[in-house]
Amino acid sequence: MFGSGNVYALVYRILSNYIPILRLLPTKQNRLIKEASLVIDEVTTKLVQDKLNKYAKGELDNNKDLLSNLIKSNHEEGLDESEKMDFNELKNQVNILKFLSLSFFLFF
Repeated sequence: MFGSGNVYALVYRILSNYIPILRLLPTKQNRLIKEASLVIDEVTTKLVQDKLNKYAKGELDNNKDLLSNLIKSNHEEGLDESEKMDFNELKNQVNILKFLSLSFFLFF
Protein backbone atom coordinates (compact mmCIF):
# COMPACT_ATOMS: atom_id res chain seq x y z
CA MET A 1 0.00 0.00 0.00
CA PHE A 2 2.73 2.47 0.97
CA GLY A 3 5.91 2.70 -1.06
CA SER A 4 9.08 2.76 0.97
CA GLY A 5 9.77 6.35 -0.18
CA ASN A 6 6.40 7.48 1.14
CA VAL A 7 7.00 5.87 4.51
CA TYR A 8 10.44 7.46 4.82
CA ALA A 9 9.07 10.86 3.79
CA LEU A 10 6.27 10.58 6.35
CA VAL A 11 8.65 9.55 9.13
CA TYR A 12 11.02 12.37 8.17
CA ARG A 13 8.20 14.95 8.24
CA ILE A 14 7.06 13.76 11.66
CA LEU A 15 10.59 13.74 13.06
CA SER A 16 11.37 17.18 11.67
CA ASN A 17 8.48 18.57 13.71
CA TYR A 18 10.08 17.29 16.90
CA ILE A 19 13.73 17.74 15.88
CA PRO A 20 13.80 21.06 13.96
CA ILE A 21 17.49 20.79 13.09
CA LEU A 22 16.50 18.10 10.57
CA ARG A 23 15.01 20.89 8.45
CA LEU A 24 18.55 22.18 7.86
CA LEU A 25 19.74 18.98 6.21
CA PRO A 26 20.17 19.23 2.41
CA THR A 27 17.40 16.78 1.51
CA LYS A 28 15.16 16.89 -1.53
CA GLN A 29 12.11 17.59 0.64
CA ASN A 30 13.83 20.49 2.43
CA ARG A 31 14.95 21.93 -0.90
CA LEU A 32 11.42 21.74 -2.31
CA ILE A 33 9.95 23.37 0.79
CA LYS A 34 12.53 26.16 0.62
CA GLU A 35 11.84 26.77 -3.08
CA ALA A 36 8.08 26.81 -2.48
CA SER A 37 8.53 29.24 0.41
CA LEU A 38 10.53 31.58 -1.81
CA VAL A 39 7.84 31.51 -4.49
CA ILE A 40 5.12 32.20 -1.92
CA ASP A 41 7.16 35.12 -0.55
CA GLU A 42 7.69 36.58 -4.04
CA VAL A 43 4.00 36.32 -4.91
CA THR A 44 2.94 37.82 -1.58
CA THR A 45 5.43 40.68 -1.93
CA LYS A 46 4.18 41.47 -5.44
CA LEU A 47 0.53 41.29 -4.36
CA VAL A 48 0.98 43.64 -1.40
CA GLN A 49 3.19 46.04 -3.38
CA ASP A 50 0.65 46.19 -6.24
CA LYS A 51 -2.16 46.98 -3.80
CA LEU A 52 -0.07 49.66 -2.06
CA ASN A 53 0.73 51.21 -5.45
CA LYS A 54 -2.98 51.23 -6.35
CA TYR A 55 -3.76 52.83 -2.99
CA ALA A 56 -1.14 55.54 -3.61
CA LYS A 57 -2.81 56.28 -6.98
CA GLY A 58 -6.28 56.31 -5.40
CA GLU A 59 -7.47 53.23 -7.30
CA LEU A 60 -8.62 51.11 -4.33
CA ASP A 61 -11.95 52.86 -3.78
CA ASN A 62 -14.12 50.21 -5.43
CA ASN A 63 -12.15 47.12 -4.38
CA LYS A 64 -13.89 44.93 -1.82
CA ASP A 65 -11.18 42.31 -1.20
CA LEU A 66 -9.67 41.82 2.25
CA LEU A 67 -6.22 43.17 1.42
CA SER A 68 -7.64 46.38 -0.07
CA ASN A 69 -9.79 46.92 3.01
CA LEU A 70 -6.83 46.17 5.27
CA ILE A 71 -4.66 48.72 3.46
CA LYS A 72 -7.40 51.36 3.49
CA SER A 73 -8.04 50.91 7.21
CA ASN A 74 -4.29 50.92 7.86
CA HIS A 75 -4.01 54.39 6.30
CA GLU A 76 -7.05 56.00 7.95
CA GLU A 77 -6.67 59.45 9.36
CA GLY A 78 -6.44 59.62 13.12
CA LEU A 79 -4.66 56.28 13.32
CA ASP A 80 -1.53 56.56 15.44
CA GLU A 81 1.71 55.72 13.61
CA SER A 82 2.53 53.04 16.19
CA GLU A 83 -0.74 51.26 15.30
CA LYS A 84 -0.08 51.17 11.56
CA MET A 85 1.26 48.01 9.96
CA ASP A 86 4.46 48.17 7.96
CA PHE A 87 5.04 46.31 4.70
CA ASN A 88 6.21 43.08 6.37
CA GLU A 89 3.23 43.05 8.72
CA LEU A 90 0.90 43.39 5.74
CA LYS A 91 2.70 40.50 4.01
CA ASN A 92 2.35 38.37 7.14
CA GLN A 93 -1.37 39.11 7.28
CA VAL A 94 -1.73 37.94 3.68
CA ASN A 95 0.20 34.76 4.50
CA ILE A 96 -2.06 34.09 7.48
CA LEU A 97 -5.15 34.56 5.31
CA LYS A 98 -3.75 32.19 2.67
CA PHE A 99 -2.94 29.58 5.30
CA LEU A 100 -6.39 29.85 6.89
CA SER A 101 -8.18 29.59 3.55
CA LEU A 102 -6.09 26.57 2.56
CA SER A 103 -6.73 24.92 5.92
CA PHE A 104 -10.46 25.58 5.59
CA PHE A 105 -10.44 24.18 2.04
CA LEU A 106 -8.58 21.03 3.08
CA PHE A 107 -10.76 20.52 6.16
CA PHE A 108 -14.06 20.68 4.28
